[in-house]
Amino acid sequence: MEERISIKSLQDLDEFAKKFYKTLSLGDIILFSGPIGAGKTTFAQKIGAYFGTISPITSPTFVYIHTHPLLKMNKKGALLAHIDLYRVTNEHLFHSIGVSEYIGNPHVINIIEWGESFAHFFPYISKKVEFIPVSETERTLVIHTYPTPSP
Repeated sequence: MEERISIKSLQDLDEFAKKFYKTLSLGDIILFSGPIGAGKTTFAQKIGAYFGTISPITSPTFVYIHTHPLLKMNKKGALLAHIDLYRVTNEHLFHSIGVSEYIGNPHVINIIEWGESFAHFFPYISKKVEFIPVSETERTLVIHTYPTPSP
């Protein structure tokens, strides 16, 4: 399934994040794609806020993975793993940074930026969000939803 969303402001992005986060479940693997500065981390921040994360969600470009407890999930150990593979240049590095600890874990919602090159290592992909800049402030988000295996 594919859905196109027009985002004209940060308020629009926030409103869509409120709807989008309600569609997410523990175990989900969500890919974010788009150019640098397209709003991927901003959208992750807004999703995290709706899940009640306490620590600020920042880009994990230089550390690869940030995890945040999902306080509103009311499930012990529920995490948001924000993974950024922009600087991951090969399979060896991909496997050495600890991604496998989170991908497919039934207690984790995974948001992965720049993950297309390594998607064949993921057991499945729940959703893909493409960020397409229209202007400096406007974006089109293309949301692809895929069947997710049952736990």
